Amino acid sequence: MKFLKQKIGRIHDFLFDSSINVKDRTFVLFSIMYFNALIVALIVGIFLHEPVSSTLTSFAIVAVSAGFLVYVVIKNRYGTAKIIVAFILIFFFQPALFFTKGGLSCGALLTLLLGTYYLVLILEGKFRVVMCVLDAFVLLGCWITAYLKPELVTVYPREADFIYSFAKYVIIVLVLTAIITFQTRIYQKEAKIAEERSKELEELNRTQNRFFSSMSHEIRTPINTVLGLNEVILRQEDASEEIRKDARNIQGAGKMLLALINDILDVSKIEAGKMDIVPVNYNVPSLLSEIVNMI
Repeated sequence: MKFLKQKIGRIHDFLFDSSINVKDRTFVLFSIMYFNALIVALIVGIFLHEPVSSTLTSFAIVAVSAGFLVYVVIKNRYGTAKIIVAFILIFFFQPALFFTKGGLSCGALLTLLLGTYYLVLILEGKFRVVMCVLDAFVLLGCWITAYLKPELVTVYPREADFIYSFAKYVIIVLVLTAIITFQTRIYQKEAKIAEERSKELEELNRTQNRFFSSMSHEIRTPINTVLGLNEVILRQEDASEEIRKDARNIQGAGKMLLALINDILDVSKIEAGKMDIVPVNYNVPSLLSEIVNMI
């Protein structure tokens, strides 16, 4: 019992591990559900005393599925496994189930539909389209063969037909319910994680804006002090021309630095939606003079 709980816990952790691709997790879950469905169908078939060929076919499919699923999980080769499963399902499982499980009777259509849905769900891109088209052609071939040579199809008694059909209906409903519930939970979890990340980014952005705004204000104070004291030097009548020249350079560099700080504040205002456009006079000679002095 403890071993079973550990296995179930590992499967649960794997299925809800957000670091693993959703398609890979869905592939494993669907494979497990499909495997369990085959086991239940095998048990129902044995209970209904189905032909030996049908039982052997079901047993072979269950054995191959179990071994392959364990190999995939251990080796972590989901991409290759999906391709192999697609070919096995189309060219072996589907035709074998069709001819040994009553053809169009015994709920075979439900089983075939589940197999096609399996292909649609686990495959991607153009490969999915190609595989689904191949599946349709193979099933069409099974239909035509069963029509031309009905003796190739295993015939079930009327009572077994009804029981088998209902059992397959229940099994497939449970499988699809599990898959849809799992995907819904995954998408809800992903949406919640995305929302939390969005809130974190918004808070980080607000914190960054507050930091820039605060630092800009703090830097403006000493710059204004430097410019104010520099203005005192420029107004001194006894200052030499060399001192005045250096003071004008300090004034130009200080004003440019102050303009950069104001630009940072403007960015913060734009992001906060509080930016105002204020018309001011623009002096091109002063701009060129400040550039020359800075160089």
